[in-house]
Amino acid sequence: MIRQAEHTICDSESTLRDIHRFFGPPPGAATVVPLAYDANHYRWLDLPRQPYFLYVGSHYTYKNLGRLIEAFAKTTLPHFKLLIAGVPDLRYTPVLQAQVESLGLGDRVQFLAYVPYEQLPRLIRGY
Repeated sequence: MIRQAEHTICDSESTLRDIHRFFGPPPGAATVVPLAYDANHYRWLDLPRQPYFLYVGSHYTYKNLGRLIEAFAKTTLPHFKLLIAGVPDLRYTPVLQAQVESLGLGDRVQFLAYVPYEQLPRLIRGY
């Protein structure tokens, strides 16, 4: 279908590059339209913030959360935490939790599981 499309719409430059790589340039025009967000939903409120790094997304292996945890272990910011929010993977999440324990990060890394859309702004702004 891509090879015959009059116009291709991608959600990122990376996706457009992948299309070029796997299928060649689309025959028609190609447009990148980034995914949108509701600015009012994510507006910053003037509330006290706690220092932490936040990951929001699923725990699939291709997300490379193990590397994120390794990088966090190397930080020199002992007062920061790492919050990992998202749908756990029954096979991969226990591996990540074991990695956290083996690196001695049990008190600094917290797995939050799924966070509803309505609660994301609070989490993003620092509780």
